[in-house]
Amino acid sequence: MGQLELSAKEALEIARKWKRDPNPCSLAAEFDEVFFGTENIEVLLGALSAEYSTPDSQYDLLSLLGSSKALELKDCGGIAAVGSYYYALSGGGIESTLASTSHALSSLGIRSIVIANALDGSPSPDCLSLDLASLSTLPDLERSIARFQRLRSALVQSRTDALIHHAWFDTNLLWDLLLCKKLGIRFLLYVHGVFSHFLCVSDGDSHAWNDGRLFASVPALCKYADGVICGAQPSALFFSFFNHNAVFIPNATPASLSKVEKRLSPPSEDVLLWVGRFDIFKRPEEALRIAKLVFDSRPNARLVYVGASGYETYEEELCETARELGIADRVQLCGYQDDTAPYYQEASVLLLTTEVEGFCMVLLEASAFGVPAVAYELPYLPFADNKGISWVPQGNAELAAKAVVELLESKEAYMERSGQMRSFFDEYHATSSQREWASLLDRVEHPDEKANPSPKASEMMWDTLFRHYLTGYQRTAARREELLQQQIRQQEQREEALAATVRQEYESSPSYRIGRILTAAPRKLRDLLTRHNA
Repeated sequence: MGQLELSAKEALEIARKWKRDPNPCSLAAEFDEVFFGTENIEVLLGALSAEYSTPDSQYDLLSLLGSSKALELKDCGGIAAVGSYYYALSGGGIESTLASTSHALSSLGIRSIVIANALDGSPSPDCLSLDLASLSTLPDLERSIARFQRLRSALVQSRTDALIHHAWFDTNLLWDLLLCKKLGIRFLLYVHGVFSHFLCVSDGDSHAWNDGRLFASVPALCKYADGVICGAQPSALFFSFFNHNAVFIPNATPASLSKVEKRLSPPSEDVLLWVGRFDIFKRPEEALRIAKLVFDSRPNARLVYVGASGYETYEEELCETARELGIADRVQLCGYQDDTAPYYQEASVLLLTTEVEGFCMVLLEASAFGVPAVAYELPYLPFADNKGISWVPQGNAELAAKAVVELLESKEAYMERSGQMRSFFDEYHATSSQREWASLLDRVEHPDEKANPSPKASEMMWDTLFRHYLTGYQRTAARREELLQQQIRQQEQREEALAATVRQEYESSPSYRIGRILTAAPRKLRDLLTRHNA
């Protein structure tokens, strides 16, 4: 079948027809005809991404394409070059993992190519150590033909054999997979968060792109990927129900951490450190609640934040909360930092207040620097057995503060916990992930060989799933009650406003004014009698 050029108008008409009148009996065949017969596939992908822009609409499309030949796994030959895609390289846990993964692949003799959207700032130190000559930048234009054209060009020119997609809940995830299918490139999804992350979301008000619908659409897409990489065992087990090549691979250690020297003594000051991105799931405001209680016992302690937010008001809200708690003079917001080493070196304790995590790079960093941590429980993480971490129930600031104070009051206990953190790091660092990556790539090249996650993760998977489901349910119920009370208040205000309007109209009427004049004398006499009797 000849390859035809598709115009943007024709592609949009096709996409709208499929969405408006989907025919389960013929859609897969129609899709394959256009997919295999179109040379400029990026035009079709641009139209599809515009029409199927939500997770549930993409889920519906995948449900109808179950028998599509375009989505089948194919034998594409050996893997000599692997690309890694993410939005940016300017910092953060995922960017650090992308860099360390690229180094791990390079050590296996695999050529590593990094593809990112246009950078807002300088790449992080871990990314700077990559071969930036191979960096291909994409315009930050979501759901656009231009984006897919640039991505196709980057993949073809770099001769990529497999693409690791680190943006695991990107709205372009499905279309990037289809582009790889068209080009004969293996597609590997790197799941950086815990699989049940999206169930914690209540109604999507805070993150329109980050809601419970993704809990369905991401696994549905995984079925057609060549492999799924997870940073936690429960996530690998969950995704293994949808993809036989779902594997747990511990995050590779960033090169910068391997050079950190052991801590020999406690810091001279009591410094509570919080590191990360400010968002609703990492809950930086919880650190203020914990710090307030710690300051009651340790009057010279202070809280240091290292991180920033994409939300303009988050930092202001933190400062306002600190003022309300009366601790603003002991809280320091340092913003995003390329080099976090100086902050770990002076820190006494790391506070981890996050609600959901996939791996939690800050715990690995704290382990390398020997900084003990007090953290809200995340039992599915690889750090669950780290004895240098004091785990407390989610949201229990009182127990967290107590754990911090107990740690700071004993130099001997502190150094023991510091040593346990470092021992965990040394053991983790010694366990190279190169073997796991080599095994995964081998299974990708020979898809008949199946991987089976450890059955020990089963109980943890179900427990995590149910806990996050209940959290999301409780939030949704609370949000509905809040909206109901808001509607009741609005209705009462409307009724009060209507009554006031009716009363005003009545009191301004001629009959009311005449009545007031006629009853003026009796009312005056009544008032005199009332005062006399009193």
